[in-house]
Formats: sequence, C-alpha cells, structure tokens
Amino acid sequence: MAGRLLFVILVYLLPPTLTVNPPVITETDSVTLHCQTPPSVSVSQCYFYTLSGGTRVFPCLKNLTGTELLQMSQQRSPAEVQVKCSYIGKIEGSNSPSPHSDPSSITVRTLRPPTLTVNPPVIAQTDSVTLHCQTPPSVSVSQCNFYTLSGGTRVFPCLKTLTGTELLLISQQRSPAEVQVKCYYTVKHGGSTSPSPHSETSSITVRSQTKGTPVDPVGSVSSSVKPETGSLTSAVPTLLNPASGDKVTGKMTLMVRAAVTVGVILLGLALLLTKRLS
Repeated sequence: MAGRLLFVILVYLLPPTLTVNPPVITETDSVTLHCQTPPSVSVSQCYFYTLSGGTRVFPCLKNLTGTELLQMSQQRSPAEVQVKCSYIGKIEGSNSPSPHSDPSSITVRTLRPPTLTVNPPVIAQTDSVTLHCQTPPSVSVSQCNFYTLSGGTRVFPCLKTLTGTELLLISQQRSPAEVQVKCYYTVKHGGSTSPSPHSETSSITVRSQTKGTPVDPVGSVSSSVKPETGSLTSAVPTLLNPASGDKVTGKMTLMVRAAVTVGVILLGLALLLTKRLS
C-alpha cells in the first residue's frame, strides 16, 4: 500500500433557508412559509415540521392560515409555533434528505374582538336602532351573536335593525330602560368552532312611549273657538244651515221690521228739519 494515496470525497447536501412572513398572525390570518433550497438543487416539494410535533409535505412556497398552523403543530392560540423544513436531494443517483433549516417562529394570537356600533343610541319603543357587529377584515362571517347584559342572546346578521320593543323583549326589560349590548363571532376550525373575544359594551336608551292621541290641527281650532250666542260668528252657521229655515225666516222678519222702524224715524226727522228751515 506504500506510495498509494487514498482520496475520500465527501458529498453532502446544504441545508435550506426557511423564511416566514409575517411572523405574527391571528387564527384567521395567513402566513407564507418559504423553504429556499440551494441554487444547485431543483425540487418542487419540501418537508415542513413543527418542534411540537407534526410533519407535512407542501410546495416549498406555501401559505397557511393560523388555524391550519395550529392544527399542524397540535397547539391552541395564543401560541408560538416553531417550524423547520428540509428537502430531498440526490447524491450519486440516490435520494437523500437534506439537513434541516434553522427554526423560524410564528406567533399565532387569539381572534381579534369585533367592534359594535349602535345608531341611534336613544330611541322610543316604536323607533328602530341599527346594530353593527364589525368583524376584522380577515374574517368573513354572515352571522353574529348579540347578547344583552341583562340576559338574552340572539344570532342575527352582523348588520341588524331592531325596534325598541324587540330590543326590550331580548333584554327582558321594560321601558324606560338602558339596554347594554355586546357581540361576538365564531370561526370554524375543521370540525370545531371557536368564538371570538367579545366586543366592548354599547348602550341603547329606550324611552317610554308618550301616551295620548295625536292632535288634529283643524279639529282643535274649530273646537277651541266657541262663539258667544247672538254674535255674528254664531249667526253665520245658523244662516247657512238648511235645516233651520223657520228660524231664519223669523230673524229676517225682525230685521226687516227694525229697518222699517229706523227708516220711519229718519224720515220724520228729515221732515221736521225741513219745516224748521222753511
């Protein structure tokens, strides 16, 4: 063996680089995992696994929601999920796994609470109020849960209009009352459903319905004016009333007699004045 040299050539794969973007998400947000292999390696599939357990084969550039990441890592929010990746390369014609990448951390926060708005905040029982349970932009739901602090929960569209009476029925209250309302939404995770944190409290004041009948402007004016008997105002409807024909005739006779008497007196005065002047 003298004079003979032994050369040993070590061939090995380089580890990939794992990037995550963004590093902080909620359950309904998405994160992009990119397992970047060396330039000399061309693969379409990579292996992703979490330190808490769970391995998946995905395209080397993969988007996952916070919910999917939690399911993969067998964790619940809030959680810090640590992920590594690797790939399969060929060495001398045979497949060989690469070293693992350095771990990357993704923080999965709990669902963000909705925002509840009420408009208007003061109503009567027959008026209406609009409740709007606004979910985060990353959440798409059609139904929301509304509940009052005095008791009573309903599932409505996230934008809902209620009368004051309906609101009192839900809250088991009577007017006048201040009804305090909160809302939340739910998100499905596979076969399970997770509720969001609750919104801040919003208050709606329901005033008592004012008792009494509506005022008729015409009726109130006509009924409020009560002309005295014998006045010109009281004589007008009497003269215009067809059913009072006899009374009209008697009054007209008296008026004619009075006019004749006044005429005779004036004529006598005129004659007397004429004689004196002559």
